[in-house]
Amino acid sequence: MIRGLIFAATVGFFALVALAQPVAPGPIPAAPAASISDDTVLIRNSRAAVTKADYDGELLRIPADIRAGYNTSPTRVSNLVNNLALTKTLAAEARAKGLDKTQDAQRRIASEVERILSAALLAEFEAEAGREFDARTAMEPAARERYLVYKDSFRVPEKVTVTHILFEVPKHSAEEAQKLAQAARARIAGGADMNALAREISEDLSAKRNDGRIEWFAVAEMDPEFSKTAFALKKVGDVSEPVQSRFGYHVIRLDGRKPPGISSFDEVKAGIIADMRRQYVEERRAERVAALRNDPTTEINNAAIETLLLRADPELIRKAHEGTPAKP
Repeated sequence: MIRGLIFAATVGFFALVALAQPVAPGPIPAAPAASISDDTVLIRNSRAAVTKADYDGELLRIPADIRAGYNTSPTRVSNLVNNLALTKTLAAEARAKGLDKTQDAQRRIASEVERILSAALLAEFEAEAGREFDARTAMEPAARERYLVYKDSFRVPEKVTVTHILFEVPKHSAEEAQKLAQAARARIAGGADMNALAREISEDLSAKRNDGRIEWFAVAEMDPEFSKTAFALKKVGDVSEPVQSRFGYHVIRLDGRKPPGISSFDEVKAGIIADMRRQYVEERRAERVAALRNDPTTEINNAAIETLLLRADPELIRKAHEGTPAKP
């Protein structure tokens, strides 16, 4: 499937670039997944080629927290390969025109190299600090102490869990959706299994996998009318009359209720330790950066910096604010 999408995207890529000369290279032999190497070509034309190494390098531009799952989507993979091919082709054409030799381009290239290396060092600072924190032992007592000091911050509001069936508007008119919801409620009142019914007729796409269940939520976490109705139900098993939210009409059953309170230490321990780790990493990174920033050998050429400032006439600024035309 991935190969098919890449092939389709490649056709669009060549049409988009509108190459002046026909694409001469023939098809690239497919390599078994186990034998693919950094030099394996993914796309090529008469001007440029994209290799597996190029692809891996481009992946590094994606935030680390979503990078791991990026390759699970054939569309994302083919789009990345396709866009990289276009970028490399445009870059090859720019080099052919000598644009990489201009002063502006050279300055920007040098600046980008500095930014990349700077970001790499900051990432290394963070990784080192993370390893330092992880090497510490007996973090639980420190986490428990923080829990006791800031216990009020772990207060949680009242929460409920419900089952619902949705009929969407504008898929249906409001009147039609309300009638469908009333009919569904009547079936439930007659003894129908609401979870099975949600799986069968609910227009909430998630109902196919969760049987219409919505796990624990607070008032502020859902549509206002939905929450108002859900929290107004008194007993577990009570089923609401049809209620309209911004999504359509719902029938809601109360499945459980938790009173407001304070989360236990065990419930929040992992989060406290994660927050302590984040704080430690940030502090250590700031210390390392400050040490470099405050290098005692630093010399500042204030006179030269002053020449970079564009100084405006105060009188012109005043008149501009007052709306008075300046004299020629």
